[in-house]
Amino acid sequence: MIYVLYLDRYHLGDPLFLNGFARDVQALGAPCLIVHGAGEAAERMLEARGQIARWEDGVLVAETPEDRALVARAARDLNRQVAHTLNDAGVAAIPLEAGGRGLVRQDESGVRAENAGWLGDLVAQRAVPVIATLVAADEGGVREANGGGVAGAIAKELAANGTEAVVMFLSTKPLDDSKGGVSVERELVLADLTPGALPEPEALHAALAVGADVRVVQRSGLRKSPLRGVRVVGQGAEKSP
Repeated sequence: MIYVLYLDRYHLGDPLFLNGFARDVQALGAPCLIVHGAGEAAERMLEARGQIARWEDGVLVAETPEDRALVARAARDLNRQVAHTLNDAGVAAIPLEAGGRGLVRQDESGVRAENAGWLGDLVAQRAVPVIATLVAADEGGVREANGGGVAGAIAKELAANGTEAVVMFLSTKPLDDSKGGVSVERELVLADLTPGALPEPEALHAALAVGADVRVVQRSGLRKSPLRGVRVVGQGAEKSP
């Protein structure tokens, strides 16, 4: 099992989060990789240029080549920061970009991952890839893709290659659970999640849309062994028996 941990901009915007998260990953003791977007730094960069930050389909809108370059710079800076913090905690983190080595592509049909065998090999060697959601842009250069879509596509491709993989989203509050106990055996329909529990619900939507196995866990759940979470299914999807 490989855990694809998605880091949303809310958690990454907390200056105290990364150090604690790095210790969580070090204690996890399970194969994992990390996916993240450009974070709040990209938003601040655009606002410094006099622009109003806005999102479409879970992605910060960058309309000009200059804006896209700013977002890419923020994503790369954050990528190095995350990897550096993990390495300081004793985790063998490797900074990467989603579009590197043809791993993730995005076109009018959506986000898809290809040729993920090398990524699985890195994880098998106990490395932790840290993947910024930058993909090739049609107009040249790179652009940010929906982080949930990237995480879901990678998990789906790893599973297609014979390695079970799930995408884990971090919640900010307990999930609705009328039965009182939360475990991986339980499932919730997306619409039944506690309001406000997910900082980026559009990212979870995107992961479900590509067909990935998606689960939600509170930050404290990362230190539990085995890693447990609530499986989330889309509206109208069949739950597991």
